[in-house]
Amino acid sequence: MATRRSDIVDAENPGVYHCISRCVRRESLLADPSRRAWIVTRLEFLAEFAAIDVISFAVMDNHLHILLRIRPDIVHAWSDQEVARRRASLLPDQRLRRLLGAAPGTAATAEELASILNCPARIAKARRDVCNLGFFHRLLKEPCARRWNHEDGVTGHFWEGRFKSPRILNQRALLLVSAYIELNEVHACKAGSIQSSFWTSARRQWQRLCAEVRHACDSESCEGVDAATVLRGATWQPVFPCKVGAINCDMPPATSQLHEAAQPEMIPLVEYLEAVDSAGRRTRTDKAGFIGPTQPRPVAMAIAKALESLRFGAPLSVRAAERLAAARMEEWIDQRAQQRFEFETLGTLSFAIRGRGSCYGDGDSLLQEAARRGSRRVQAIALLSSA
Repeated sequence: MATRRSDIVDAENPGVYHCISRCVRRESLLADPSRRAWIVTRLEFLAEFAAIDVISFAVMDNHLHILLRIRPDIVHAWSDQEVARRRASLLPDQRLRRLLGAAPGTAATAEELASILNCPARIAKARRDVCNLGFFHRLLKEPCARRWNHEDGVTGHFWEGRFKSPRILNQRALLLVSAYIELNEVHACKAGSIQSSFWTSARRQWQRLCAEVRHACDSESCEGVDAATVLRGATWQPVFPCKVGAINCDMPPATSQLHEAAQPEMIPLVEYLEAVDSAGRRTRTDKAGFIGPTQPRPVAMAIAKALESLRFGAPLSVRAAERLAAARMEEWIDQRAQQRFEFETLGTLSFAIRGRGSCYGDGDSLLQEAARRGSRRVQAIALLSSA
């Protein structure tokens, strides 16, 4: 028997969920790059106004992976005005806007905000909506289904049933599932490396690493700050983080018990990408694709790109980049020794997701989740080695 979503999702507390949607009959309805680009752009838009972080994503030919963190704690600190503005931006009242003559794509009108603010029930619903997984998926999947069915000259379902949303219970599961998502194109033989995975968040994280490398080189050349130290300070973050915006300081703090995965530690971006790259280089019995031995590592590529962009710049910046390139492996080993997280789990295991369940986790995290649901036990999705 399927687990109710209301049992899986704790709407009152922050939590991380691996959301999976498939196209009807698993047809390759997302193979068109313009459709994939629309989904990525839409995810970025939704994260701007919703209280939900998009941690990672993969848009494949016939299915979609999104790792989302809901933030009801932030919604609790928003004023009614802020909640109304965000809710109206996410789902405008088209009928009212037509009556007012508001141009498409413009900011929410005062009348739209008033229609929400003047009704306590509507403002309460708006608070629930802006951090609700179902509402988020409705805004993501319904518009594109209508548009693309019209393009294809068909009617009926575009997506196969409702989305799945197993919960992430601990830090290890968060890292493994995020890496699993970001290696989807590699494992499907659609990309040969993290850098060439155009339709996953891995490439965007790598592009951010490139920018951080350039910033580190500039910091050393202009301010005398060690480039490696600056680079280690760049942490892994959601690819599309929630825009917190204005916080109402008069609101009392929300009382919540957070799962370990809902409040991840500060992980160096360079270390995370190296770990994902190492996992992608392991061959798997159930997947055809992997990162080949001739592919450069993401940090080396980022440094090479920085050197190329700085070649005609200040000589000090070039020397800083060269020193960073020469010392990167030594620093990487030092970071691994000091890191509290077991990144070797990603680097040495070729992991696979197996079985059915409603959460990812082990040990105490499963016991806590069972207690929260009022059950004797919960069924976890296994994260297994497939090497």
